[in-house]
Amino acid sequence: AERYAAWCDYFDRLGIEAVGLGWLTLRRTGRTPSVRIEDWPHPVEQPIAPALDAGLSAVDRLAEMTDEMILATRWHLADDVVEETTGPPGVADPEHVVFRQQRGFRRAVALDTATAGILGACDGELTLDQIVASVAGLLEADVNPLRHETVARVRTLVVDGFVR
Repeated sequence: AERYAAWCDYFDRLGIEAVGLGWLTLRRTGRTPSVRIEDWPHPVEQPIAPALDAGLSAVDRLAEMTDEMILATRWHLADDVVEETTGPPGVADPEHVVFRQQRGFRRAVALDTATAGILGACDGELTLDQIVASVAGLLEADVNPLRHETVARVRTLVVDGFVR
């Protein structure tokens, strides 16, 4: 934090208002590379290294997990995630749902009602498969496509730090 503050002070003295930057992380894993390109113009928590490390660790863990293992896991929504909705109060299907992190990269993700309901129920009590089946029943949706979509989405959300 001290070095980051010194860096920001240096830029202030030079009159620099913005910096474009990024990073490239290379690791020998013996797997197909995980490639991610993001444009995130919002402030991130400093230091960011713990969030970056958690994402890399998540990539490693998920590489070992089949879809069935993901469905059998009792996931937890991260403590720093808040939900933002737009639409008339109390409606079953809001017009717009966003989950937003308050820590780390402070990412935001737009979700449909089913995915928001599934993630909102991830408190470690039920497996992901049990939650998906319940939400499918509530929404009168076909459970198999919802399972498939949810597994793919959860893989990304675990790497992003929304789900643990």
